[in-house]
Amino acid sequence: MIVKCLQMTNFRQFYDTEQIEFAHSKEHEVVTVIQGENGRGKTAIYRAMMFALFGDTRLEQDEHSSDIVLANIKAIEEQALINQGINSSVTLWFTHQDQDYKITRTYFSIKELDGKIREELHAVQLVNETTHHEWHTENEIELEIMMIIDPRVKHYFFFDGERIERLTRVSPQQKEEVATGIKNLLKIDQILKSKDVLKKLLHQVKKDLQKHSTGELRIVLKELEQLDTEEGQLQLAYNQLLSNQKRNEHAVYEIEKQLEQFETMKKDIDERRSIETSLEELTTHIDAEFQEARKVNKYLPLLMSEDLLLQQMTMISTELLDKNFMGINAEFVAELIDNMFCICGSQMEEGDRRHQELKKLEQQLRSFEAKKDIHQLYQGIQIIISYLEERQDFIIKTKDGIERLMNQKERLQWELEQLNKKIGTVNTDEIKQLNAERTQHQEEITTIKLQMKENQQTQETVSMKKIKLNSSRKELEKKSGIHQVLIKKHSILEQATKSMEHIIRQFEADLIEDLQLATQQNLMYLLDKAGQDMIKRVKVEKDYSLEVLNAYEQPFLANISQGQRQVLSLSFITALAQVASGSNMMEMPLFMDTPFGRISSQHQQNLLEYLPKISSQWVLLVTDREFGHNEKVQFEETGIIGTYYRLESIGAGETRIMKVQEGAVLHG
Repeated sequence: MIVKCLQMTNFRQFYDTEQIEFAHSKEHEVVTVIQGENGRGKTAIYRAMMFALFGDTRLEQDEHSSDIVLANIKAIEEQALINQGINSSVTLWFTHQDQDYKITRTYFSIKELDGKIREELHAVQLVNETTHHEWHTENEIELEIMMIIDPRVKHYFFFDGERIERLTRVSPQQKEEVATGIKNLLKIDQILKSKDVLKKLLHQVKKDLQKHSTGELRIVLKELEQLDTEEGQLQLAYNQLLSNQKRNEHAVYEIEKQLEQFETMKKDIDERRSIETSLEELTTHIDAEFQEARKVNKYLPLLMSEDLLLQQMTMISTELLDKNFMGINAEFVAELIDNMFCICGSQMEEGDRRHQELKKLEQQLRSFEAKKDIHQLYQGIQIIISYLEERQDFIIKTKDGIERLMNQKERLQWELEQLNKKIGTVNTDEIKQLNAERTQHQEEITTIKLQMKENQQTQETVSMKKIKLNSSRKELEKKSGIHQVLIKKHSILEQATKSMEHIIRQFEADLIEDLQLATQQNLMYLLDKAGQDMIKRVKVEKDYSLEVLNAYEQPFLANISQGQRQVLSLSFITALAQVASGSNMMEMPLFMDTPFGRISSQHQQNLLEYLPKISSQWVLLVTDREFGHNEKVQFEETGIIGTYYRLESIGAGETRIMKVQEGAVLHG
């Protein structure tokens, strides 16, 4: 999709009619620069495009409590003097698959006698100027636009400085931003609705089965129903705990921001945050070690009986003074004696030395064979003790490792306690209050995490009970002779629900992998050499938080510079747009409002070279401060600017769009 021209009449800051022609060269000139100070209408241009295409009257970044007036206030006030309203309109010309389109939306706005402004859609029209087809209703136009561009992607083509800044923070907002992006791409809500429908059908079939069952099968089905209910309640409780955790984490983050305002405390606050992160990682490590140690629980009864086994071995070894004659039997030796033949095959006489030795050997063999079972018991105990010694070595090694980790944890907890005391003893009432609130929130987070862990353990227990009961249920169903159609229906729905859950998990995992790869590719292109050496890989965590890893596969986000964080955020939001459109070349213009922020000149140069390669159009909204002489020189040298506009305020509530002529950018 290529946007060609946007015309606005009495829309937002634009009084009367203003127009922008977007750069859409098939060559290198794909950038439209729109320069203006805050409040001049840069965002209104993107808002106008979203309004024209999708009928959106609000953007994602709009505050929910604020009323958005689409019409130009100056024009409304002028017509209010004669008790009249105005028509404000937006017209967008664009091209898709070699066909030209024109879409117009018109709003009627009027100032009521009570001073409130009322607005409503007056008319909408979509025209295919190539085929001359026309559409005039919202539903028809919505369907046609959906054929051109997926509504999912509309939120991933406009990124302002604030949104970029949010993504650079290690904060709950960052996780929410990433999570929202991924879930919107997945259309996860719609998929979950499908799963819920299957679960409801399955629940009803279970009810029917229970109704038609008797005896033991009915009891098992009733127990399964109770476990399903318990499982649902546990999941609801877990979701509530997760929500509470996020709320407390957000509160801690906001308090941290306030505490950082006290520069004297910043070093201690940073150190405290680092220790808390280390403590969290250490706790996870300790939990994993305990989990590994639990694997030998089944051997504990044997380990406890090791001393008893050793005593038995001593007693048995005293009993077994005979040699081990495995492989020779007494009958064989007796036959040799009867035939008067030595083992070597020569003839012997009764009473000679060889005959006596063989008689002695026969007696020993008779004694050994009489105690053969005891010999086998002795060997069995030897094997068990040898195995237990290996298990014991493992336990000792694991125990030493856990003790070492616990000592580290105690040391970190002590350091954290000392830091909290130090920060809490500052003679400032505000800091003391904030610190006390922060401690309270942290304690709540710790308690919540413990409750979540217990909840998950209970869910695992319930799940194991369900597995056992379902196994019994299947056997009982075969014997019961109840309606086979119901049993088959239950089996199909059960399998369909499991398949749906697997598909969702796999789809989500595949999408995260695509995001990681696209972000990685973008980041490596945008980073300078030092950044590429420092950052080796991008990772989207299970909780959707964004992380980077160094050459040693260690988390490294907390150590990168602010400029590198902004480049990472730009890489990720660009990857979101790429994945949403299903192609490296994005299918809509990429709007960026004040994107340069704190990035270095090298990062900016890389951005200028890279984005035109992955975006068919790039609309850059900049302020005078951000787009100074050096930036203009960079853009001129790259030759990527197709059109350049300045937004000029000519009075209250009125902005004019002024086109800067080619070659005059440096003087604009």
